Parts: sequence; structure tokens; C-alpha cells
Amino acid sequence: MWIGRIRGWSLATFGMRISWKSTGVGVLLFFAFQLVIHLIHVLMTGSFVDTIRPRGNPDFLRVSHLTVPFIILISIVNPVFEEAIESGYFFLALQRHGVWLTIFAAALFRGFLHITMGLTGFVTMFAMGLLYGFVYWKRRQLWPLIVAHSLQMFYALLPQALMA
Repeated sequence: MWIGRIRGWSLATFGMRISWKSTGVGVLLFFAFQLVIHLIHVLMTGSFVDTIRPRGNPDFLRVSHLTVPFIILISIVNPVFEEAIESGYFFLALQRHGVWLTIFAAALFRGFLHITMGLTGFVTMFAMGLLYGFVYWKRRQLWPLIVAHSLQMFYALLPQALMA
């Protein structure tokens, strides 16, 4: 954020305008990404049944002892920073190269940042980057991406706290 401030950027530079319409788009984006996750699971495992009743946690959910307040905090703070960098900055820096290169590069970067989640995590985050990239390119708004990302994190992490 400090480097961005030196360059004269702010979240408004990336299209950070909060509205009910953008929030609704973010909720729809969350549900669209849920469908993408299930499709990826079917393609990678060949099984549709496990997408409905998964056995255990995916290999990229390896956390324990999370509390609900921590999950809420991380589900609010992390998406702002990730979307500002993985979407806002990448699109601002690469948009002159066209839609396809910009979206692909941002999605690849997002996937590589999450490579510690294993192959499934990489593929899932790459797909997330493609989906979010198309939405960002079309709307030039970070807020729907932040809403969807926040809901995704909360949805993925909340069972961890409830099982503890």
C-alpha cells in the first residue's frame, strides 16, 4: 500500500466504489465460483458425489484452531489486499497489452501465490483468477471481487472453527 501511495494510487484508482448493485454482483460471483470449484473437482477426481459430500477437508484447508472472530477478521482484511494486488494492480499495469494477456497473467499470478495449497489449490485459484478477471475487466470495480472473495473465505474457513 505504501508503494502504491508513493505512485499516487489508492483503492479508488482500482475502482473501489461500494454500492448495493456491486455487492449483489459480488454475491452472484461467489455462487458462480462455487460452481467452478465443483466443476474443477469433478474434472480432477472424476467424481461428482464427493463434491456434494466431501470426505474430509481439501488438501489446501490445513488449518486448525480457528476462532469465529479471527475468521471474520481474515475474511474482511485479506480479500481487500489480495484483490488490490491480484486484480487492481495487475490490470492497471497490464491493461495496455489487451484483455487476454492481462486476465491470464493476473490469474497465473493468483495461482502461483497459492501454490502452497497444492495442485488443487493452484488450479482452483487460477480458475478464480480467470473468473474474477473477466468480471473486473468488464466492470472495473474491485468491490464485487472483494465481496465474493470474503464470502469464499468465510464459507471455506467457518467449518474449521465449528469443528474445533
